[in-house]
Formats: sequence, structure tokens, C-alpha cells
Amino acid sequence: MVAVGELLAAAALKTFLGKLGSLAFNAIWNEIALQLNFSKDFESIKDKLSFIQSFLEDAEMQSSSKMSVRHTLKKLKAAAYDLEDMLVLFESWTTAHEGQDLRKTKKGLVACFKRLNMPHKIKTMRETIDEISDLQNKFNFIQGPSTDDEVKLETTSLFGSEKTVGRINEKESIISLLLTDGEPPIVPIYGIGGVGKTTLARLVYNDYRTKYFFEVQAWVYVSVKFDLISIAKSIISQSQLDNPSGSNNDGSDLQSVLNNLSAIINNKRLLLVLDDLWEEDQFKLEDINKLLLGSQKGSKILVTTRNEKIARHLNRSSATNLDVLSNNDCWELFRAKARPHGSVDEDMENIGRAIVEKCKGIPLAVKSLGFICSNKDLDWKAIRDSDIWAEDKTVLPSLKLSYQYMSYQLKLCFAYCAVFSKGSHIEKSSLIQQWIALGFVQHTAGQSSTAQQDGKKYFEELLEMSFLQDVAGMSPTQHRLHGAVD
Repeated sequence: MVAVGELLAAAALKTFLGKLGSLAFNAIWNEIALQLNFSKDFESIKDKLSFIQSFLEDAEMQSSSKMSVRHTLKKLKAAAYDLEDMLVLFESWTTAHEGQDLRKTKKGLVACFKRLNMPHKIKTMRETIDEISDLQNKFNFIQGPSTDDEVKLETTSLFGSEKTVGRINEKESIISLLLTDGEPPIVPIYGIGGVGKTTLARLVYNDYRTKYFFEVQAWVYVSVKFDLISIAKSIISQSQLDNPSGSNNDGSDLQSVLNNLSAIINNKRLLLVLDDLWEEDQFKLEDINKLLLGSQKGSKILVTTRNEKIARHLNRSSATNLDVLSNNDCWELFRAKARPHGSVDEDMENIGRAIVEKCKGIPLAVKSLGFICSNKDLDWKAIRDSDIWAEDKTVLPSLKLSYQYMSYQLKLCFAYCAVFSKGSHIEKSSLIQQWIALGFVQHTAGQSSTAQQDGKKYFEELLEMSFLQDVAGMSPTQHRLHGAVD
């Protein structure tokens, strides 16, 4: 999702601007501002902070369709980066010299600010904000959902059973291919991002018939980096969860690792899922068959990919093209997320069906918006009638809407996930600790919940929207960003 960085920049800018506004109450800061003659520029920035917050919220919706808005957001971000150095310097300097002579503290800061040309940088920030004011008049920006009155989302348990809609025929067809000895060993599923390839593969992988038929099962998330040694080692690790005394996982060269794998799967039927395969090199694709060496006849590899060319190369006759969901299936999926335990009247159903029709049959889009609409105070008409649907950009309009209606803190947590490279495994407790350390999980003393519990809630909300996904075959459970949003 190429444009998601532009959407997420606004959330980070809001945090920075809040810190900038707090400086107005610092006596040392105000004295330095007077001495270096940037107090007027700073006052102008401070007076417009609430306006800038409103602009950022609405600009998130319009930045991809108005180039001048996008350009100004980039300028504001660049100015903020310059001034962030100033904030870090000011905070660290005053902390280090706490309790010392204020005149010496101020003198040292003045010298540093001059050397870093901070008065000019503050002036640049003020001029950029003036440009924003002009844009506000030109494009008639309006206040988006207020961060002071955040949309509160009803969440369901992470460990609850995920409702699956449709895909019955596709599931039965693929299981039939897997359980037939005469079929080619590789069974590909291909389709666009977010259409449900991984979900379908999970249904097949966890079906009682495949579990009974295949003695060894392994799931490997491949993504853009295809490494046969890593894949083989992952299969070995997963198979040894049930057989700790099996062959070791030593060896760094391909042949040694394949020999170890062959010993483990010897005369056993193996079902291997290679999820999200991007590799197009024909020679590397041919090597995939080596993963079945030593296994019993009937072993299969189920592959998911967005690339039809890859799927056809692996199996020209039995590649499954996963199409979008029907509107009726999309509505059932949406309702399961939006009103899992409540009824939907006729008017609400009509609005909901209009929303899911705009999702163009993409389950990821339907689930994310369905979760957003689980807020009982949210008017579904606002989602249905949003101007975002008119855009035809790299970001699915439905995903942009889901982001727009996230709470402010959830936006920050989601934004931080961009630091992980494509396909990276994310450990839940570690990510939550990072959110807390960075101040993204705002916890007030006296609340009944802890910061850890609040962080877990944000994590589960991203899971509910399918922006984060479980990585199968990992212990403890690992997660990753959905391929359509990373």
C-alpha cells in the first residue's frame, strides 16, 4: 500500500505538535525565544495548533487526490523533523542541568540554537502553517472525527473463532486436488491482494481430512525473499514440535539441510503451504520440488501468490484463480463484524449492503470496515457517502476509511508497524512494549486497565481488521502486517 506512509505521517505530526505547544509554558524557552527574536513566529504557531490538528485529520482523507495538499504535508513534515531536533536538545539540556544556574543553562542553549539556525527553522514552520491556512480556504477543509471524542470500537476476543463466509466450492476443489495421488505435487492459488488466498489456504490446512491424510504439515510464509534453505529449516522445526527426538536442524548448505529434511519426512505424506510467494525465477521455482524428496507419494505443496505467471509455471492445469466474494457473501461477512450479536433493521441493511458493494468483493476491505462499523454510535451513512470512494489510487478507499475512523492512539500504533520490513515476523508482547515506551499507549493514572492491557486492546483491534495476521506454524505465535497494507 504505497500511499499509506502519507496517511500515517499526519498521526506522528500530531504528537510532535502537542509537544511543541507544551513549550509555551516553559519559562526558559520563552526567554530564549525573546532573546533570539523568534517569539512572534512561535506564538503564531502555538495559536494555530488546534487548527493544524483539524487540517491534518481532514488532509488524511484528501492528500492522495490533491497534489498541493500532499506537497504541503511533506513540507510540514520536513519542518517538523528539523524542529524535533530542537525539542530533543531542549529537553535533554534542561534535564541535564536541572537545579543549576538558570543563566548558564540559558546561555548554553542560546549558543546551540544559534548554531543550529533554529530561529530560521521556526520561521519556516510558521510560513508552512500559513500555506495550510490558504489551502483550508481553497479546498474548504472541514473538521474530521474529533480526537477528543474518539470513535470507540467494540472488540471481540482475539481467540474467538473467525467467521468464514463463502469459498465452499473453492475449498472442496483444492482439498480434492490435494488428496488425489495422481495430481501434480504443487497446487497454486492466485489472486489479487486481500481477496482471501491465505484464509482459503488456512481452511484447507486445518480441515480434518487433510490432517488425517497428511502425516506431516508445515506452513511457511515466504513473501519477497525466497530462500530454500530457510524454508527447509522451517519445515524441520515445525515437524520436530511433535517429534523432538527427530533429526537435528544443523547445517548451513542446502544439501545438508535437505538431507535432514528428507530424513524427517521419509515415507511420510507431507502437506507444505508456501504462503505469499513472489519469486519469479524459473530455476528457483523448479527447486521447490526438492522439498518433497524422501516423502511418500501423495505429498503436496499448496502455494498462494498474487502472480498468475508464477501459479501457471508451478501447475498450468490446476492453478486456482481466487475470484472476489459475491455481494451477498460480503454482506454476511460485514454483518458478522459490525453486529456479531445484534440485529440489523432493513434501513441499516440497505446502507450496509451499499457499503460492501463499494468494497468490490475484497474480504480484507469488508472486514476492516465491518469492524469500524461495530461502533454503535457511528452513522453508517457517513461511511457510505464518503468522498473517498471516488478515488482510484493505490490505497483501497475502504482501507483509507478504516484508517480515518481509527482512534488517534490506534493510528499511532498502526503507523509504527511501518518500521517492520515486508513479511517480517512481529512478536505481540514485544510490539506492545515498544508502543508503550514510545508513548503511543496513553494511560492515565486511576484507570481500571493497565497500559499493557490498553496496548493489547490496540493489537487486537488491528487483528480484528485483518491489518495484522497470525503467522501459522510459529510457536509462540508470531504476526505480520497483511500484504495489502505493508
